[in-house]
Amino acid sequence: MTAIYEQHSLTIMPDLFTRERHGFIGVALIAGVAEEFIFRGYFMNRLLHRYDFMTANIIQALLFLGIHLPIYFVGHLSAMGWLNNALTVLPLGLIFGWVFYRSKNLWPSTILHCVWDAMMFVL
Repeated sequence: MTAIYEQHSLTIMPDLFTRERHGFIGVALIAGVAEEFIFRGYFMNRLLHRYDFMTANIIQALLFLGIHLPIYFVGHLSAMGWLNNALTVLPLGLIFGWVFYRSKNLWPSTILHCVWDAMMFVL
C-alpha cells in the first residue's frame, strides 16, 4: 500500500500506478508535462513577444494559478487550505517560468515540475 497526502488528509491507495484518483503517472508525469507545454511552452513564449520577462512571467503564473482554482473548489478545502494551496501554486508558476526563461529550454522546468508533483503525490 502507498500512502499519499491529498488535500490535508492521508489517503491510502492500493497501487501507486493505478488509474484510480489519477494515479502516479497521471499526476507526476502527464499533468506536469502538459502544464509545462501549455503554460511555459505556449503562453510564456507568446507573452515574451509582447512583454518583458517579469510581466510575462507574472501573467503566465497567474494563468497557471487560475487553472488550479477549480481543483480547490471541488476538493472542498477550507479557506486556509485554499489560501495555502494558492500561495504554493503561484510561486511555483513563477519559479517554473524563471527556469524556462533562464535555460531557454522547456525540459528543465518540465523535469522540475514533474519532480515536484511526484514528491507531492508520494508525501
